[in-house]
Amino acid sequence: KRDKTTIQDIYQLKMYWDGCVIDQIIPTQGILIAAEHSEAVREMLEIVNEFKDQNGNNYNFVLRTWQEEGVNYP
Repeated sequence: KRDKTTIQDIYQLKMYWDGCVIDQIIPTQGILIAAEHSEAVREMLEIVNEFKDQNGNNYNFVLRTWQEEGVNYP
């Protein structure tokens, strides 16, 4: 995401993960990158990471910033 993430972005990432599982791809980590992440997003991510996908594996989502990834944005 360009700027600030929302809780909806976590569910979008979860949808992509679930799509991989349906396609018989086993994801190991989902990364949500943006300029910043709110505290609400951080808290929701912890909750979602406790859930299991259709294969019985926990979701493994992490938050990163553009700066942490070495991208000069914004």
